[in-house]
Amino acid sequence: MSKPAKKGRILRLTQLSVLVALLLIFGFTSIGYIKIGVIEITLNVIPVAIAAIVLGPSAGAICGAVFGLTSFWQCFGMSAFGTMLFDVNPVFTFIICVVPRVLEGWLTGLVFKGMSKKIHPSQIDLVKWDSTIPINKKKIAVSILFSLLTLGIYSVYWKYSLIKNVKAIKKEESGCVGEILCLLFVPFYSLYWWYTRGEYIKREFTKHGYSSYGNGFIYLILGFLGCNVVSMAIMQNDFNLLLTEETQQKSKNNSVPCAVASVCCPLLNTLLFVGSFILLFGQTDVFANLYGQSAATNIIGFFAWFVGLNGLIEAIAGFVIASAVSKALLTANKQLLKI
Repeated sequence: MSKPAKKGRILRLTQLSVLVALLLIFGFTSIGYIKIGVIEITLNVIPVAIAAIVLGPSAGAICGAVFGLTSFWQCFGMSAFGTMLFDVNPVFTFIICVVPRVLEGWLTGLVFKGMSKKIHPSQIDLVKWDSTIPINKKKIAVSILFSLLTLGIYSVYWKYSLIKNVKAIKKEESGCVGEILCLLFVPFYSLYWWYTRGEYIKREFTKHGYSSYGNGFIYLILGFLGCNVVSMAIMQNDFNLLLTEETQQKSKNNSVPCAVASVCCPLLNTLLFVGSFILLFGQTDVFANLYGQSAATNIIGFFAWFVGLNGLIEAIAGFVIASAVSKALLTANKQLLKI
């Protein structure tokens, strides 16, 4: 093994060990779990997100497994919610504690890796394409934060802005009100919209020498996972790159992939865990006892309530902390490996 490769391996193992140790500290103390009644908001997603971004999907899966095992340990008398689930079915409890967390870390790593591979080789200014195209530029980090803090209200305006951008690229003069209403109220229309617009933007970008981060398939998968805010961030980033050569040069750093992956991790944690819980325990008495008979008969309502409470806090924490730490570590690692 060459000296740089050996150095990189030692650095990787050291950082992975630190993140695993941090997860163990979070898991066996009160630091990692914020308990509000039967709801438990976990900060363990932060080390998992950092591992997945900085060290890759496999490291994310390893840290996810550690997170899952410490979560399962909580079921032995340290968590009222976990203990109740364990008493009903220990095997199902182990599955919902560990498997979603392994997938969460692995998928977050794939999201970051996939986005980081998208290099914009062509430094073509919008002026060279069509200077009359009115593209709305937005700061993605601010837009995500506003969407989370306003419980999705700002995201409606953000979607409206994206619709206007797509119409500008397509040179359509029709209004945007009809499309935004369909996106909000017509079942499954959003999946159709994201797929078709993603494919169109990809074709137009390729035609003019650009390479887009997003495409219809990525948006479709994110739509099925309920991660529309991630789709919005990716599409907005593509539009931002059209404005000036300066913004395209900035796109070569890891700011956007770090931010998107950091939001993905807590969202995936919540969606996968709650989805597994509903699948395995949705028809049991524990579901009705914990959340009432009405919630037990209205799984969609429970899902929205649970995801809204857990997902909001975890997504904000992941976005603020994990994205900043991951970006700093990626920069530091590049410098260390050059020495």
